[in-house]
Amino acid sequence: MGRKDKAVSPESISPETIGTWMRHERQQKGINLTDMAGQVRYSKSYLSAVENNTSRPSKRLLEEYERILELSEGILTTHVGEESIPQSRRRTTPLVPKALHDVKIDMNEAPHVTLFYGRKEQLSTLKRWVVTDHCRLVSILGFGGVGKTVLASELVNQIKQEFEFVYWISLKDAPTLETVLEKFLSFLDDHYPTAHSQKADELIQHLLFHLQDHRCLLILDNFESLLQSKALTGRYSDENQGYALLLQRIAETSHQSCLLITSREKPGEFPRLEGKTRPTRSMDLAGVAQKEGRALLQGEELFGSDQIWTKLIDLYAGNPLTLKLVAGIIREMFGGDIARFLEKGEFVFSGGIKELLDQQFHRLSSQEQDIMFWLAIERESVSPIELEEECVNLNSKEIMTALNSSHYRSLVEATRTVDGMRYYT
Repeated sequence: MGRKDKAVSPESISPETIGTWMRHERQQKGINLTDMAGQVRYSKSYLSAVENNTSRPSKRLLEEYERILELSEGILTTHVGEESIPQSRRRTTPLVPKALHDVKIDMNEAPHVTLFYGRKEQLSTLKRWVVTDHCRLVSILGFGGVGKTVLASELVNQIKQEFEFVYWISLKDAPTLETVLEKFLSFLDDHYPTAHSQKADELIQHLLFHLQDHRCLLILDNFESLLQSKALTGRYSDENQGYALLLQRIAETSHQSCLLITSREKPGEFPRLEGKTRPTRSMDLAGVAQKEGRALLQGEELFGSDQIWTKLIDLYAGNPLTLKLVAGIIREMFGGDIARFLEKGEFVFSGGIKELLDQQFHRLSSQEQDIMFWLAIERESVSPIELEEECVNLNSKEIMTALNSSHYRSLVEATRTVDGMRYYT
């Protein structure tokens, strides 16, 4: 038999020692600590710490005690504020500057960023969405190598003091939803029972309680790893369907936290969840501007006129990764002479650039691949009607669906509108 809970008299209960009060009410109902831990889905060690007034209870835990012990609504949660904190731990001033409070951070799976160029407008927008507008779900979308992960990392570095918890997880190896949720919960709750097996929807609910009780910034990098290849964009592989529920619940449940994702493709839930004034927002990230592109290639020993530099950066749409890859080719094979390189078109997609394009192309559905072939042949922007004449194996609905899917992958863009008709390239 386990140790009998310490008896508590009603006279010893006070608002300042809310844990003692919680223990008294539990014992009045004849529920031992082990059983209570199982019902509220917190570890026994955490409940013991709370009931001994050495750990502060969350609002969710107090609500669970009220429900299970059939107490009057609010009788415990009214004491979740300053009065529930032991005197030795109370603030001595009304407010603590944000830069001084402790932030629990785990960025071990994030890239180490030493140099960051430009993106001032994008950073300003993202900071406003996350910090000022309190968006719950934000995505940074764009072609491979455009700098989504680097931008997200820089954003986190600039706003981390606005949060109590900051945790970054890479999805490159497509971990299961349960694995990701267990990681989040173990990080947010030191007393979380990692050996306690729960279903995904229960884990999501548990996570939401933490997102409501605390200001958290969670990051999921490389979200496209969860999505199907050879299918229209935004569709999950069979084993990752649960992630759709995670995004939906985080977007639609009221809380004070934010989930930030980076992806080459827009997840299927976003179109119906996002909006300029809604708590779900998406940023389509394009390449860097001319000034930032040249700064990025400093030290690569390249040379050319301003016109030549402009042509090089435009040729690769300001994509930071492809510019860095091609810089090595120019330096090693053309002595750094950009003009000589540009004369040799066969070198444009050498090295890792071809691999990057192949990765993106092989994820496309057969309809999207047909569209991409014809857009490459045309080289100029074309309308869906013109594509319908070329792609005889696709009807107008299939063409529009494929164009929309490719747009969500950042592979095509609408360049102009003539008489209500959009033209794509």
